[in-house]
Amino acid sequence: MMDLAHLVKNNIYAYGIRGEGRSATRRAMALMAEKRFDATKIHTHTFPLLDLPTALRYARERVEDAIKVVVTNRKADAITRTAAE
Repeated sequence: MMDLAHLVKNNIYAYGIRGEGRSATRRAMALMAEKRFDATKIHTHTFPLLDLPTALRYARERVEDAIKVVVTNRKADAITRTAAE
């Protein structure tokens, strides 16, 4: 859980990403299926939310040639998996 009061008091910004929509997702999946695009070259690192400072450092400083650094929230991931089932 994120402490929003802490973010506000300390002038901390949290950013998310927006999806590109169903058609873009389908196009990307088709390109990957045809082996015309290798997504592993973009998604280079994944960190749990507890390691957010490390994830931000990797993204900012391009540690280990980081390109796409993903931060996951186990609680949110579990909710998403349960909803999908």
